[in-house]
Amino acid sequence: MNDAKYVSVARWIEMTGLSRSTTYRLLGQKTIRAIKVNSCLRIDLPHALAALKAKPAVIKRDKPKAKAKQFTHRRKRAEAASAAA
Repeated sequence: MNDAKYVSVARWIEMTGLSRSTTYRLLGQKTIRAIKVNSCLRIDLPHALAALKAKPAVIKRDKPKAKAKQFTHRRKRAEAASAAA
């Protein structure tokens, strides 16, 4: 592993696979720390990796598709017509 204490946002994205927006969201939530060196943002690598390990894993589950009620307007018209007759 890299011995660097601070890494650029681009390097962080390469290392973790997180998106740029997720990285900035984590910074905004103060989940991970960073410093500014001149105009460059550097992420505190040991702290950020520890913070990611502390977060629970995300399990994505496919939601079952809802059964579509097709032609409900036609069904209602047919019911209304049969009730009127």
